Formats: sequence, structure tokens, C-alpha cells
Amino acid sequence: MATGDGRRRGPLALLIVEDEPRVAWVIQAIFERSGHTVAVATSIGEAGRQLAAGTIDAVIVDFILPDGDGLAFARSARDGHGVGIIVMSGLAEVPDSDDVISLFKPFTPDQLEHALAQALAQSRTSH
Repeated sequence: MATGDGRRRGPLALLIVEDEPRVAWVIQAIFERSGHTVAVATSIGEAGRQLAAGTIDAVIVDFILPDGDGLAFARSARDGHGVGIIVMSGLAEVPDSDDVISLFKPFTPDQLEHALAQALAQSRTSH
């Protein structure tokens, strides 16, 4: 749960959408060490099912996934479920992403935590 300014208050339910197992594992470990509950999906289809089935506070999604566009999924998750979103990319930039929090690989745990706080704050102000 987060406060109105996006700061965490208690554990969050997070969904990582990443098709690269090692990357997903590292992100999951960082967030679990901070006390959050983390689910992992390897595709947009799987992530959509998990998002519909549970209460998720934020989605951390890779920009390029085997079954579609991570940015489009992120926007849909935000607009349909009011969740915070972070779009990760190994590219130099995420095109047309001014309305989302972008995180460029590789990143540090501090950068990941900061991006999460920003994404939560953004989701609170847009709804």
C-alpha cells in the first residue's frame, strides 16, 4: 500500500512481466527483500490473467515481450486497474513513453525502488 505521495506504507503486491528468467529473478529478489509480495509472468497473456485474478499495486513490465508490446500492456493495466507501472528496456529509450515511468537495464536496486515510488505516485495522481 502507498501513501498519497507514492511512498510505501506496508508491503505491496507486485507483478513482474519479464521473459528473461534471470532478470525476473533479480527483480523479484530485490522486492521480496523489501517485504513485498511478487508474482512473475513471462508473457502478456499470463500477466493479464494474473492482473485480472488478484489485487496488484504495481506492474513492472519489459518493453519487448514474445507475445506483444509491454508498453501497450502497461498502459492498459494502468487505465483498467489503476496500478503503478514501470516499463523496463535494454534499449536506449522507450518510444512514446512520456506518460510512464521508464527504467533502463541494467539498473540498481535503488533505481528500481525509486522507479516504484514514482510509478505509485503517478498512479495516484492519474486516478
